[in-house]
This record gives sequence, structure tokens and C-alpha cells, in this order.
Amino acid sequence: MSNRYSSQRGFTLVELTIVIVILAILSIYAASRFQGASSFSPYAAQAQAISVIRQIQLARMQSNTPDGAENEQYQLEVSNTCLGSPAACTGNESLSSKVEVDGQDLKFTLSPDNGDIQFDLLGRPLPLTISGNAKTGSEYTITITATGNNVESTNICINSEGYVSGGDCK
Repeated sequence: MSNRYSSQRGFTLVELTIVIVILAILSIYAASRFQGASSFSPYAAQAQAISVIRQIQLARMQSNTPDGAENEQYQLEVSNTCLGSPAACTGNESLSSKVEVDGQDLKFTLSPDNGDIQFDLLGRPLPLTISGNAKTGSEYTITITATGNNVESTNICINSEGYVSGGDCK
């Protein structure tokens, strides 16, 4: 007597379910890779800006020039279109001293005012000088804003002791 079920071949319901689940996971992973970074990443720009600021601070701390001696290499330029060393912002230096996120138009604002921040030999920011008058206090908040369809922003604080951190100065 022949068993009629022994000659049939196929997949069980469990096997089919496992294959469908694996294919769904792979398709979700592949779809996220094809979409790419379509929006501004505030954390990427913030981390890069903190790194650039600390790089300029360290260069100033390792220098032997006296306070008050203006040297663009040890300044942080904050303008509408650039955050970095003045040489990098004018295109005369490598991009490692400038904040750039691929494909994003970024705007930088400095509070209390736009200008250059100079550091002393201990890495502390010197008070801003505007029109020959020194501003009181030397805590600065830098706001990074992405212009375009989705307007997002993030802040960086440089406190009076030179500590650079993400977020607002408190």
C-alpha cells in the first residue's frame, strides 16, 4: 500500500512564515539605506561645531603669544554662513577648521552679537569687543539653524571658563 502523502513535496506553514518575516526585515533595512539623510541632523552639526571650537581653543592654549595679540589662527569666527577659523571661512585653510554638513545650508548666530571670539591662554573666551567697547560677561550661545524646508536649530554654549557644551547657557 503506497502512502499518497509521502510523494508530495512542499513547504510547511512555519517555514513560509519565517521566510516572509526575514524578507520583511531585509526590505525595511534596504529601504532606509536608499532614502538617505534627507533632513538636517542637529546633532551632527552640533558635534562638529564643538569639535572645531575645541580645536581652536587647544591651538590657542598651546601658543605662546600674549593676550591681546590678534592672531586669526586662534580666533573663532561666527558669521551668518560660517563657523570656524577666519582662514577656513575665507577658504584659505582646510575644512577641518570649519563646520560643514553635506548638502545643508546652515546659518550661524552668536549671542550676544556676531563677531569673532578670541581665547586666552587658558582657553577661556575673552569679552567681545564691539566698536571699541568691551562687552561684560563672556558666555556665548551659538545657534545653528538649517534653512530650507524643515527649519531646525540647535545651540552650543561656551561658558566663561571655556567649557563648550551643547544646549543653552544657563
